[in-house]
Amino acid sequence: MSTSITTQNWTPSQIFILRLVFIFFVILSIPYDLHLFRSLSSGFFSFENLFQIATYRTSFIPESLYAGIHLEGYLNWLIALVLAILGAYLWDKSRYGKLQADHDQLYYWLRVLLRYRLALAVIITGIAKLVPIQIPDPTLSDLHEVGSEALNISSTLL
Repeated sequence: MSTSITTQNWTPSQIFILRLVFIFFVILSIPYDLHLFRSLSSGFFSFENLFQIATYRTSFIPESLYAGIHLEGYLNWLIALVLAILGAYLWDKSRYGKLQADHDQLYYWLRVLLRYRLALAVIITGIAKLVPIQIPDPTLSDLHEVGSEALNISSTLL
């Protein structure tokens, strides 16, 4: 069984859209908030820090913590899209944009970035939801009862 790798011919509009989407998702995926890194550099790495990295959202404009109709999240996406359009345009007009590049390779790395980012977010969020349900903190009555009574070991051993 052989695997054949075929490359497609990319049109200039497809190349521009690929660069735009690549820059857009890089902007949204890579955490660059200084407050996030300050909280992570406290010297103690916990599951909360991993959760912060996994569920990081790019915020150019701080989002409201209250319920209601707030458009800050959409404005952050719009700012990221404008930056991506500007970056894709500058990439196209630069001397690196004129070089014969392997766009299939860029498309591959875009898919890898998105898959790992999504997998990290889903797995860490799932663990954050699953662990408190499956392993709850002991209640006060659990802490006060004797272990043999809780496990009913005395009746099974006799």
